[in-house]
Amino acid sequence: MHMQKEPAVDYYHGTAVIDPYRWLENLSAEETRAWIRAQSQATQVYFGQIPFTHAIRTALQANWDYPRSSVPKKRGTRFFFSRNDGLQQQSVLYMQRGLLASPELLLDPNTLSTDGTVALRETFLSMDGTLLAYGLSRKGSDWLELRIRQLDANQDLPETLHRWRGSTVAWQPDNTGFYYSRYPDPETVAAEDQTYFNRVYWHRLGTSQTDDQLVFEQPEAKECR
Repeated sequence: MHMQKEPAVDYYHGTAVIDPYRWLENLSAEETRAWIRAQSQATQVYFGQIPFTHAIRTALQANWDYPRSSVPKKRGTRFFFSRNDGLQQQSVLYMQRGLLASPELLLDPNTLSTDGTVALRETFLSMDGTLLAYGLSRKGSDWLELRIRQLDANQDLPETLHRWRGSTVAWQPDNTGFYYSRYPDPETVAAEDQTYFNRVYWHRLGTSQTDDQLVFEQPEAKECR
């Protein structure tokens, strides 16, 4: 499917480079969502006509059906790893308070939505292993919700950070907060610029994102990621 749109033209060293799909970078636009839905429908119809699709799916499922765990990470005196029983849609995050301790379930992304459309995409542990910043994607979106969990209490802090696409979170050693980067609020830039002008901010735990301190920006570098 192709929806007629005016192509974007960029000039590099005097050469015009035409991009007919630049308008798809505006992920929140209804036209973009309609295009994605149409592409998905066309794909499902095509695969539905292939007689051996079910056989391939069955063979792949048989090969994937085995328990597996990730390589552990050590933070402070604690160990962190993910585990999948073989057929779970997403791996589950666990913590051990020592090599001989029993694993504790920290976060099961399979329970975050009834239809499986919320995915755990990023995890960033504090240096002492008591705090977790994690990013959630809804319905496959590249725009993530950044949340913070106190691991001993197994409870999220009240703030949720937005306009974030999974860039690195750098924890302060004293756990007062972290540095991260985010994109401008939609109402402050043109629709085609919503995925540009990334800036670094400082977030103090327990405060609203609107209070975050701008640490670094390069207004002249539009594509700074």
